[in-house]
Amino acid sequence: MILIRKRFLGLLFLFLPVTLLAQQEEPVSITALEAVRRSALIRILTEQGIPFEERSLFAGSGGFGSSIHVEIPRSIEIESDRTAETLVLGIPLSGAEERASRPWEDGLPFGVETGLAFIQHIRARPPGVYIRVAFLGDEASRLPEDQRKDSHRGLEDLYATLTEPENSVLLYLDMPEAPQSLLIHHGAAKHIAPLNVLEPLHTLCESHRIPHALSVQFNELYKLGLVQGHPVMQFAYTRLLNTLYVTGSNTGPPAKAEPDARNAGAGISAGDLAALLADYADSLKISSENLDYHFLILPILEHYFFISESMTAAVFIMVIGVFFLAILIHLTVHRKRLIILWQVFIFYAWILPVLLVFLVAALESAGLLIAVAARKFEGSPLINNFGWVCFKVLIALLLFSPLFSLWNLFKIPKKADFYGAAAVLLVFLGTFIAAFLDITFTPIFIWVCLCTLLGTGANKPILVYICASSTPLLAFRPLMNILRSYNGGLLTLFRSGGRLTEILLSPNIVHSLYAAVIILPFLLLFERGIALAREKKPLLPLRRRIASILILLIISLGALALYTYSLSKNVPVAPVRRIAAEKAAVTDILNITLNHAAFLERQSITINIEARGNPLCFNLYLDMADKTRPVIYASPMPFTITNDWKSIAFRLGEGPPNPFTTEIVLPLDFAGSLRVEALYTAWDPAVDILPPPESDDYVLQVIKTVPLLE
Repeated sequence: MILIRKRFLGLLFLFLPVTLLAQQEEPVSITALEAVRRSALIRILTEQGIPFEERSLFAGSGGFGSSIHVEIPRSIEIESDRTAETLVLGIPLSGAEERASRPWEDGLPFGVETGLAFIQHIRARPPGVYIRVAFLGDEASRLPEDQRKDSHRGLEDLYATLTEPENSVLLYLDMPEAPQSLLIHHGAAKHIAPLNVLEPLHTLCESHRIPHALSVQFNELYKLGLVQGHPVMQFAYTRLLNTLYVTGSNTGPPAKAEPDARNAGAGISAGDLAALLADYADSLKISSENLDYHFLILPILEHYFFISESMTAAVFIMVIGVFFLAILIHLTVHRKRLIILWQVFIFYAWILPVLLVFLVAALESAGLLIAVAARKFEGSPLINNFGWVCFKVLIALLLFSPLFSLWNLFKIPKKADFYGAAAVLLVFLGTFIAAFLDITFTPIFIWVCLCTLLGTGANKPILVYICASSTPLLAFRPLMNILRSYNGGLLTLFRSGGRLTEILLSPNIVHSLYAAVIILPFLLLFERGIALAREKKPLLPLRRRIASILILLIISLGALALYTYSLSKNVPVAPVRRIAAEKAAVTDILNITLNHAAFLERQSITINIEARGNPLCFNLYLDMADKTRPVIYASPMPFTITNDWKSIAFRLGEGPPNPFTTEIVLPLDFAGSLRVEALYTAWDPAVDILPPPESDDYVLQVIKTVPLLE
């Protein structure tokens, strides 16, 4: 009977999308889409005799869907000290990468097909770790980012099933269609996946000849917080769960395709990817005591080379040893000349903090100019982009340039050597600080040190200029990697915002100090080249130098004005946020009925909410009428108490049934009111009497408050 009932529900859900599309033109409900796929998945698992668990998300995270978990035990031949190791394969029934594709496409998503094929591989040869394949519900969201309170309710429920997250690895597959290559995300802000988790997947992709790439190729970008990472990674790493987020990419070379009409010519097949994941489960060694979080990635052409923490430390110590040996030999040969030079340097060392202060002041002044331009746009997001960053740095350098012209009035012996020694001192100080913070920060600093040393030892101005210019070029590939992580393109250089632009455009003087410490050594190298050139050619008059700087400043301000004007002509349509408040006595958009049942000192309240149209979600709050703290005895859904202890907020997901009914248990003397919010993301003339919005980013918030009285 149970099997017949499930097959009947499966046939019912298969006709559901046709019925919904025939009735309305609203965006397809993700909840209904997941119900269809969940029914088909249950049918397949039942027919194949695979035991599974269907977990409702309402009680755990407030979601209206459910997840399906399949657990596979490890093989009995494995040692007992690896019993806690678990590989979790998380697959959304409707993921974030699917929002741009056709949601009602026939068949299951590619990620779900891969999960089913993976289960067949694992059942044929039990692995050395526990396996949990979770088909997650309530992962996608149609709410704008500024309206989302929490997401990934299926992932939250999955995390609750893990007894030892630190000894587990989550592989999150978000692929609605067969990709040509894999795109791997291995970190979030301030966190990265350990080498023991990332390297086996890379090695197996190479051996299985599956094209792949890392979304962020430099661990420094994650650790410095310059790249925030995918929300799945942010959720996982705040809970110390080792995670890789894998999605598809159609930019790589095509891979061999499965002889299936759906996957023909599309790239990677579900069977090939499932075989790779089965080998990945066998190769995992994820004991929490041996994880390496300080490894180094060297991207060379289309290949990645991983260097462990111990190897990185050994190379750094070897480089430092060679450097000190070279210094010792140099001191022995040229000790008299170096003693004189260092006496001069120590005598004029006060110039360095003065230069640093003036550079910080120049950056702050350029920031004020950018802020004036930002007021014209009234906080437009277009201000937060790399175009404004380039203008800020350029204007700051132009404001700082006259200071070096003033230094020419001072007769400093061996001025070129002074600037070179100052640059070397600042760079090596930064290198040792970076090594103290994280050993993986040192390789890029070693290259900067090498360029600085070559620029200091060169006696021809052109060679010094080349060395000074090569150091900023070392940051070009990480910069482009940051831009690509924000869905880059040709205009991304001037249109993209992010953490890096927030830091460089921040009015915080500490950020300007950090930027000044990084920029100053390169400026000192350029000044060394200028000083060497002046030893061979007469100096230009001071007036001509100042006039040239003023001309460059005027040109930069003109370019800034032109750039500001171009942005003003291309301001995107602002998001539309509308609020409609209803009185308790009026039954219009929201209809709320309460039924009370008292027992001893408690009251059970049945809440029935019916909204006009198709709201995307409901928000429920209990507001206190007096100064007493809110108390709730029982609730079928999770809830939180606000920081001021005046309200209780219930957690509800998207796609609720309409009408929606729930029940809560409160004290008999509870004094307060129920506040209900209905959110609409599609304009409906039956709900919103205002004209249609000009933006697709539309949210209507309907609020109604009713007292909790019998």
